[in-house]
Amino acid sequence: MKLHGRRNCFSAAVAALVLVLCSALVSGNFVIEPSLNIKNADRTIDLHSQLTKITNKLVVENTGKSPVKYVLFALDAKQREQLSYVSALLREHGRPELKVKPVKDGSIPQHSDKIFFSIELKDPLQPQRSMPIEVEVLLTHELQPYPKEILQKDKQLVKYLGNVYLYSPYPVTKQTTTVVLPSRNVENYSRIKPVTQSDTTITYGPFDKRPAFAKEELMVHFENNNKFLTVTKLERVIEVSHWGNIAVEETIDLLHTGALLKERFCRIEFETSFPIIWWMETRYIIGYNVPSYEYLYNSGDEYILDMRLLDHIYDDMVVDEMVLKVILPEGSNNIQIELPYEATRLPDSLHYTYLDTTGRPVISVTKKNLVENHIQNFKLKYTFPKLLMLQEPLLVTVALYIMFLMVIVYVRLDFSIDKDEASESKLRVAGQCEKILAAQDRRVSSYNNLDDLLTQLKTNKDVNLFSSAVKGVNQEYKNATAAIAELGN
Repeated sequence: MKLHGRRNCFSAAVAALVLVLCSALVSGNFVIEPSLNIKNADRTIDLHSQLTKITNKLVVENTGKSPVKYVLFALDAKQREQLSYVSALLREHGRPELKVKPVKDGSIPQHSDKIFFSIELKDPLQPQRSMPIEVEVLLTHELQPYPKEILQKDKQLVKYLGNVYLYSPYPVTKQTTTVVLPSRNVENYSRIKPVTQSDTTITYGPFDKRPAFAKEELMVHFENNNKFLTVTKLERVIEVSHWGNIAVEETIDLLHTGALLKERFCRIEFETSFPIIWWMETRYIIGYNVPSYEYLYNSGDEYILDMRLLDHIYDDMVVDEMVLKVILPEGSNNIQIELPYEATRLPDSLHYTYLDTTGRPVISVTKKNLVENHIQNFKLKYTFPKLLMLQEPLLVTVALYIMFLMVIVYVRLDFSIDKDEASESKLRVAGQCEKILAAQDRRVSSYNNLDDLLTQLKTNKDVNLFSSAVKGVNQEYKNATAAIAELGN
């Protein structure tokens, strides 16, 4: 009876567990797999530039009895605003990339205050096996100038605050954290033992058997004279033309986010001091054209635009906000966009330029907190009937035809209301003069004909022929003289 009762209890527990797992899968929730642990974690915090680049080399171990298809990676909720990019790869031959997807807030019970990412493994991690993976995290605006104001000749000092341990949802058996700095000048740093400093690196650990979500503040105060520049807003406009050209224009708002100057800028001191960018804020516009055959592909009336969502501005760049606008040819439809990472698509709009009638479709996308890792291509698919290519040439032809027609009408017609007596008199006189000149030309022609007849008479001695021709010349002369006399009356 006792054995039967235990079996019933065991069956009920299994059923309850299955029910919980099924409900989690149906609701899209993730579970922190208790059979996983981090066998070894080797962390490198790179503080060379204005960015915080954290590389986590992990050995994940499955101590359970079932294969595991994904691994969760966690970050402190305080890093939400600074978090820019997370990527993962498998540390084996070829270093294949692993799919990283953000976990929706509240999907993991009792941990709604944390940031989670799901890393999909290339092959399920089998029981009693381990797998080496590498997770890279990029954060912005974590390095703060300290002090915030300095003299131009002073060195720029910054302070970094972080976690000396891997903030992992799984226990960590062994771990080491190495901080890499741009200079040897370190004002102060946390003395969490064991710790060693050598040249431009500070190494913490190894630490043994740390629980999940372990935290202890890490502080480093050091010299960093690299540029601290932030693109507060980037507006990137791509205008597509099917006549062989793609126009790109970028409007960039740039802000100095390093230490501020206590006094006015001195050019003489600048030539002998460290090359820190001292200006506060500026805006500039970059425009260029590229051939469409490099980025625009088509099959019949179906087109695909394959271009960068974000382009390079400067090394180790930080873009607080980016807005991308793609202007397609008028008449484009069935528009679909594929983004390389999560971004917000804004409502579509219309753009009007010369020879447009219904307007050109504008597809807009925005995203915040970007770095160089976000320089990836997007694909924009759309349909464009090729017959619409004739629209603009036909519009130009019709416009020119109408213009010439209006000019002809304007020149030929008299739109005046009152008669101009002076102008009409001038026209009448000019007409009479033209008629008199024409009659005089006829008289002159008669004289010339008579001379020709006399020359012929001397040659052929034919008096009868001469007399007959002279009668015709005399008659023409009399008619011309009579016309002149009539015009003179």
